[in-house]
Amino acid sequence: MSTAIVRLIPAILVTGFLITAAPTQGLAQGMGQEMIEKMANKQTARMKTELKLTPDQVQKVSQINMTEARGFQQAFGKGGADKQGMIREALEAHKTREMELQQVLTPQQWQMFQAKKPERTARMLTRMMAFQLNLTDQQIPQVGQINLTAVRELQSEMASAGGRQGKPMRDKLRAVKDIKSALDERDQSLRRVLTPTQWGTYQESEQEMKEMIKQKLQEQRRQ
Repeated sequence: MSTAIVRLIPAILVTGFLITAAPTQGLAQGMGQEMIEKMANKQTARMKTELKLTPDQVQKVSQINMTEARGFQQAFGKGGADKQGMIREALEAHKTREMELQQVLTPQQWQMFQAKKPERTARMLTRMMAFQLNLTDQQIPQVGQINLTAVRELQSEMASAGGRQGKPMRDKLRAVKDIKSALDERDQSLRRVLTPTQWGTYQESEQEMKEMIKQKLQEQRRQ
């Protein structure tokens, strides 16, 4: 695949997954402690089932998930113009969570956790959107499914694009078009779920999330 196409695909992927940081304090600060605990507890319950956590692990994982949720709330609840700073802070909370989880999980559990790359990516995006857009209990699983469907489709398109190395340029451009189409479908689905206010916030800025999503995709490719 040509260098130009290799550079273009990640750019399209990143742009499509960007979810805007809230421009004011309203949305993120609107999420109270009850909502933060509900999100973290749901996350822990899912991990308990999927990874067969012991009672001791459940307690530790619960605290780790709660700390990340509070970190997201703190990052996106600040408001102001320093959106990149908010994103860096949220990214640090997410990185800390994964490092701490690796210390708590057994090697086998950690391998299982890492193997679910599409799910991990989609869930991270959904948690971010929940704090940025103040998603309701009904919206969270809907947005989660939209993100998961998009991630899986994008992985498939990326694999297909990678297999077109040495193919004519029109085939490579078609792969890029397919990826953009998948992202457009995701946005259309999100627009049907989000309120007008949430959708407006979602659209206001994409650039601020670019570096964070790029780093996340790079990390998962190295795993």
